[in-house]
Amino acid sequence: MNLAELRETSLSISDLVKEIKNPHRSYPTCLIINEIGIACLCNEGGKNEGEKALLSLLEHDDQRHRFIAFSMISLMPRLMQEKASILEAFRKNPDNQDFLEITDQKIKEFKDQFGL
Repeated sequence: MNLAELRETSLSISDLVKEIKNPHRSYPTCLIINEIGIACLCNEGGKNEGEKALLSLLEHDDQRHRFIAFSMISLMPRLMQEKASILEAFRKNPDNQDFLEITDQKIKEFKDQFGL
């Protein structure tokens, strides 16, 4: 299976970003965040907009949404390098400590599976 096959919608990154801002969204938020990340990893059009959306989600109230956004960003070496200070602050935030160990393990498994 390749990364693009993980997509569950055919929405563009731009439409996914609009969807995540819509309080009456058609898809669960976790799915939308995942879709944005996968689309960015597949270098679909609107990648910069998707990356900005993922970065903004690092401050979301819902820990699950932060977890998914952080996981996706952690698969993007260029973005990780450019935003190292933001990601370091995220890692140091006491509110995020509960899930970092699990997240790091899942990121490693995903990287291994897809050769990232």
